[in-house]
Amino acid sequence: MTALLSSTTTPLHHYEGLNFYIDPPYNTGAKDWKYNNNYVEGDDDYRHSKWLAFMERRLEVAKELLNPDDSVLIVTIDEKEYLRLGMLLEQTFPEATIQMATIVINPNGVARGGELARVEEYAYFCFFGSAGPDAQTDTMLDQGMPAKAGVRWEWLMRGGSNSRRVDRPNLFYPIYINEAEKCIAEVGDAIPLSRDPASVPPKEGLLTLWPIRTSGEEANWRTSPEYLRELLGQGYAKLGAHDRSSGRWSILYLGKAQLRRIESGELVVTGTNPDGSKVVEPGETVTTRTPKTVWNRSRHAAGEHGSRLLRTMLPGRVFPFPKALYAVEDCLRVACTSKPDAIILDFFSGSGTTAHAVMRLNKQDGGRRQCISVTNNEVSADEQRGLRKRGLRPGDEDWESQGICDYITKPRVTAAITGRTPQGEPIKGDYKFVDEFPMSEGFEANAAFFTLTYEAPLSVRHNRAFERIAPMLWMRAGSQGRIITDLGEDGWDVAETYGVLENLDQAGDFVVRVAEEESVKTAFIVTDDDSAFQMVCRDLPSAVLPVRLYESYLQNFMLRGGR
Repeated sequence: MTALLSSTTTPLHHYEGLNFYIDPPYNTGAKDWKYNNNYVEGDDDYRHSKWLAFMERRLEVAKELLNPDDSVLIVTIDEKEYLRLGMLLEQTFPEATIQMATIVINPNGVARGGELARVEEYAYFCFFGSAGPDAQTDTMLDQGMPAKAGVRWEWLMRGGSNSRRVDRPNLFYPIYINEAEKCIAEVGDAIPLSRDPASVPPKEGLLTLWPIRTSGEEANWRTSPEYLRELLGQGYAKLGAHDRSSGRWSILYLGKAQLRRIESGELVVTGTNPDGSKVVEPGETVTTRTPKTVWNRSRHAAGEHGSRLLRTMLPGRVFPFPKALYAVEDCLRVACTSKPDAIILDFFSGSGTTAHAVMRLNKQDGGRRQCISVTNNEVSADEQRGLRKRGLRPGDEDWESQGICDYITKPRVTAAITGRTPQGEPIKGDYKFVDEFPMSEGFEANAAFFTLTYEAPLSVRHNRAFERIAPMLWMRAGSQGRIITDLGEDGWDVAETYGVLENLDQAGDFVVRVAEEESVKTAFIVTDDDSAFQMVCRDLPSAVLPVRLYESYLQNFMLRGGR
């Protein structure tokens, strides 16, 4: 799940399992960041002080969000500010264990007159509480280390080219799910192209799953029904995760490459799950070690796997110095391999590389990590001059369409998920390293896009602006299922994972409904009365977290200290 916020702030609270990856402006002298709404020039005598002030405010906000018992902050930087950034991190987070990794991003080097050619940038890893680097099969420096790790269960739904029902009608068939047992009960036969799947009678007590996308488009499975039955009998196919947003289940299976790894002993079957699927793990021959502090891998080259990859996904669109996808992926892997449900927050999201990397990690290990990407919709300085000559100003539709969020970040996230360019064409080329597959296959992921706005205090008071804060509550509750945007006449509503109660006279009905929904984990209660809040809390199920909202919604989202 990816939530993209176009703004410079994000809702404040401690996220469980929250980690940060940020790639701030490098202060190279280019017009790529502002201080007090003005670009900072390369010859500004105070540019280092301004950059530090700019960063300190944002790191202080990050400190309020990080879990001091178990979280990771990753900050990348180049040689212009890495020394100052290191001191700032030590000052802001004295309790953290801080290490710096040197990452080779341009082996050929950037030629500089009279200076050594630069080949690297840096990544600071700040580990809090019990957090530490997860062991990997690749130390990032030693030669001959295996590049592949773990077991890859693939999605059965085909993506990319030849993925429509009409392309391969023999791969359009029903799969019957036992939701109570959370397993695949039966595999049906393919139906003729002319037959409507709705005409196939359901099986009693089972859910029928067809290869139909959330958009309603009829697709196809990757294997024939006969081969899927064979895999199911061997324990190499299983029911995947349930997406509360769409109400759909995914089907996972081991591809032929993984089966060959089992045959060779690289992977071993260590047991059987309750649903009959096999427990498959890396064999003893695959060793893991802690990554080193110098990374020298070709996949981290920013030119090929940053700029060139972005041009492939967004033809004709240019973004300066995007991160190499696999470099960000490896940084996150060090922090989040052992955290399949982690939340990664990137408040300098730029071209959206972090969100893209999270999708790849989830595909590799079946994780359910979420990424919250925050960016402004700034138009580049060069582009601004051309737009002003046309008589355009910030806020005009044609101006905003050229901003980083609308022009690069949103389209990149969308293209990664769908496997198609903004023009609707399948993305050419394959993903490399760790797991290789066509980029046109996309990812089984969701994205929600929001724009944070400044609101007049009077309009935010009481529930007159509930719709404006609704996405924040949804994100606070885990970013799953539908968003409650209207409390209706009864003054309450319950969605898949959370509920909101504004009319305490209806607390009884609200509590009953919350108890009926086992997936509800958070209840927002709007009241200024302490005793009323406690009364509702006592009646809620013990597994539900009560969160108090003041009747003046503005107060709920003020930064600590009144800023």
